Amino acid sequence: MDYSIFHQDLTQRLESSRLNNNEHIALLMFCIDHISEMNDTFGPGTSEQIVLHTEEIFRKHLPSNAIFASLGDDRFTIAFTNLTHDIESLATKLLALIQHPVRIGPHDVFISASAGLALFPEDANTSDGLIQASETALRWAKASNQHAAAHRYTRTVQIEASHNYRRINELLGAIDRQEYVNFYQPKVDLKTGRVVGCEALTRWNHPIHGILEPDAFIPVLEEEGLITALGEWTIHDACLQLKRWHASGIMLDQIAVNISAQQFCSPNFVQMVDTAIRTYGLQPHQLELELTESCLLENVEHAIQVFHALKEVGVHLSIDDFGIGYSSLRYLKDIPLDALKIDRSFVAEITTNAQVSAICQSMVQLGHHLNLNVIAEGVESTAQLEHVRGYGCDVFQGFLCSRALPENVFAQWLPKDLLWTVNHPAGV
Repeated sequence: MDYSIFHQDLTQRLESSRLNNNEHIALLMFCIDHISEMNDTFGPGTSEQIVLHTEEIFRKHLPSNAIFASLGDDRFTIAFTNLTHDIESLATKLLALIQHPVRIGPHDVFISASAGLALFPEDANTSDGLIQASETALRWAKASNQHAAAHRYTRTVQIEASHNYRRINELLGAIDRQEYVNFYQPKVDLKTGRVVGCEALTRWNHPIHGILEPDAFIPVLEEEGLITALGEWTIHDACLQLKRWHASGIMLDQIAVNISAQQFCSPNFVQMVDTAIRTYGLQPHQLELELTESCLLENVEHAIQVFHALKEVGVHLSIDDFGIGYSSLRYLKDIPLDALKIDRSFVAEITTNAQVSAICQSMVQLGHHLNLNVIAEGVESTAQLEHVRGYGCDVFQGFLCSRALPENVFAQWLPKDLLWTVNHPAGV
């Protein structure tokens, strides 16, 4: 059914219900998760076949008192009147049927779906209000990875949704209000002891709550698709800061910035990076972009093209959190990298777990065989420092040296001639 017809029908059913002592009406909102990724993985036309599969399930299993409509490529809404079924049980059955593997060409495609449920008159008394309530419940189901049952709209869900909307509005305005700040964690050459650069790590200087760590805001921005604006600000601010340090005589070789998968895939990413470098007069190699293995998963061919375009600009590229993500070994030969970063979860166990120690040594050997620098992150003790130095790591960073520090504190912490030793006070 066309959505406009569905909306008119739902409105008429609500009016009829009011004349019958507010007879209950239920509205279910379904969403097929990651449908665009399925197209990328299994080829064009996959999403259309999944939609047809879902519609066929509805036709076969919905009771006669239900109507349904498609809301675009991945969403469906169903209205029930004269309730004679347990709607939550029916929703659970429909989810199970939708999520049964679908044969498309040579592939069995596994589908993930979510559902939100709202009732008239308990949750809303208009068609638009009922649709909005079911969408709110659906968002809650998706956020909590609930795929086995429909999430029921409640006052708690509404309050939490309102809280999230307020937080999103705060986050969107934080750039204009200059509330984001970069902190800097030093990176030290393991052979010379010289502080060769730093990593810029963004914090939110909230007007009420003070300095907030990334976990308090990055996931929300990523979930809402809003991380790109913050990422652009971070790159520009980091480039500006390195220029200021050079002007004051602090001659760090390089500054590193983390790049999210969303930002990496944005259409103008390479152009934005090139513009930032030119704007602040940096040499391209003085900016290092740290990318996680997940950047390769969105669209492998496109990702490889972006890596090569960035390398043409001249920036340094490293794979962050190496070893904990998806298997990207087969892509290492295709992407022009400069460094691998061994994840802190490995470094944390290198002095106590022989297997982890062997894995770290293998990562270093792999990196060097590919002519890459190897960086150990999360070094917190002298024992860990000696292990990563013994493995042949080129650079380290971690609390043993310093936490991430505000710009002015970082500049004060830097050792004379940028030469760090274990006796230099750790930055806190």
